[in-house]
Amino acid sequence: MGMRTENVAPSISVLMSVYNAMPYLPQAVESILGQTFGDFEFIVINDASTDESREVIDSYRDARIRLLDNKENLGLTRSLNRAFQHAQGEFIARQDADDISLTQRLEKQISFLRDHQDVGLLGTSYQVINEAGQVLYTSHPPASDTEIRWITLFHNAFCHTSVMFRRNVVLQDTYPYNEAMRYAQDYELWSRLLRTTRAANLGEPLVQNRTHAANITTQQSESQKRLASEVSLANLRNLLGEDFPQQEDIECIRGKFFGRDKRLSATDVNSCSTLLTILDCFETISEVDTAMVRDIRFQTAKRILRTMPLSALPRLIHSGVFGEMLRGNALRIAGGALAGVWHRVTAGTDASR
Repeated sequence: MGMRTENVAPSISVLMSVYNAMPYLPQAVESILGQTFGDFEFIVINDASTDESREVIDSYRDARIRLLDNKENLGLTRSLNRAFQHAQGEFIARQDADDISLTQRLEKQISFLRDHQDVGLLGTSYQVINEAGQVLYTSHPPASDTEIRWITLFHNAFCHTSVMFRRNVVLQDTYPYNEAMRYAQDYELWSRLLRTTRAANLGEPLVQNRTHAANITTQQSESQKRLASEVSLANLRNLLGEDFPQQEDIECIRGKFFGRDKRLSATDVNSCSTLLTILDCFETISEVDTAMVRDIRFQTAKRILRTMPLSALPRLIHSGVFGEMLRGNALRIAGGALAGVWHRVTAGTDASR
């Protein structure tokens, strides 16, 4: 794919904010400059770095790099907005200063977006790497628009450094990122974009997301979780109404159903009911694939029935949650759940013990 042509707007603007990004910065920069698709501009914001980051960026003699300096440290959100204001490309791609884009990333993403004009927001699967660049595991975010919309109600469905979106889906906003959000700004932006465009994640890992002691996710995990919960609550109230659900319900649902805590307790019956109410409302959205929503309902019900302690099953049935779970999938759900319950009884693995 061709390199940049002078005086012609590039196809892609790659945005990267840099603050004291050594020693990972050279790999990040070179992973973009080495892309098989070459028609891009690389807008790099030096956010008042105090290490050698600026000198490293300035050492690359590549006309596609546009280096901008912040006089003072503005943070990621405001720096990305500044970069966006300088962007000329039809498509906007993100790149973090400690991550790596695999060589065909831009080519495969722009090809998909050109073939799917209804999709305005596109991420990819990704590899998580450590400080030394060793792959720890591969993550596959939800691929389809319906799955993405469902997950986005509760959690970020994209790896920020993997995202490419159409510039015109945010042209109506002076700044795409909400500057009130110091963290989770990407989750808040994707939530807004889904109101006006469709989304997808490519199944192939095309970026490497680095985890290390100095990155934002590690250093500001509690602040990030708190702001992400606020975004989730806003998403759900946009769907359900201003007074529902309650903050405590969201914390339970985000942790128990979509987090690492896989065990349910007898006190989680109300949260199960809330989750199914959310699913009912979600099913009415015109953009969603109803067949896929039925499968989400099945997977949700199966999880509830297999992980709720046996002592809570009478309350589950009495509350009406059991009947609601079976709606539209009765035989399939009941068969899968009873098999799980029987296994727990015979194996002595009741979650309440």
